[in-house]
Amino acid sequence: MSATLINAGIPAQIAQDLTKAWEFLSGERRRFDVETSNGTHPPYAEFSVFMPLNLHSENRTAGVGVLIQREDAMVVASHMFGMEKNDLCEDDLRDACAEVCNVFSGCVRPQVSVGTDVAVGLPSQVDTSDFDEISKGSVLTLTYRCGQTIKKLFVLVYGVFLTPNFSH
Repeated sequence: MSATLINAGIPAQIAQDLTKAWEFLSGERRRFDVETSNGTHPPYAEFSVFMPLNLHSENRTAGVGVLIQREDAMVVASHMFGMEKNDLCEDDLRDACAEVCNVFSGCVRPQVSVGTDVAVGLPSQVDTSDFDEISKGSVLTLTYRCGQTIKKLFVLVYGVFLTPNFSH
């Protein structure tokens, strides 16, 4: 099976689903747009979280990545936990970003497989070394972006995802 998009007819619907999910998770109304990926990864973000999606019947692992800047991590954690931003700790930010990745993986799952059971892995925050390894060894098939110049948030969809030895 090729590492290209499995169901290319649904990216606009997934962008809408991501928009709704972000509003639910963060309390913010922001729109996601589809970017055609030429295999180029967006830059590393402080909260870069990845999750493997195992498709055993297709003998491959797809994946999803979420790249979240600190400002957005604080917004989502504050909303999710009902806390003031200055009361949040680093674990709160990491937990909130992992949950964002978990929810977003549900949104993009139809993009990586049609009619196949998907075994969802655990979200893992990665450092720059792991990010580079993922960028070099995985096949990025689609990117969803929220924000133009500031407050950028990315959701990455991989047709083939090579899981590094996560250091976190």
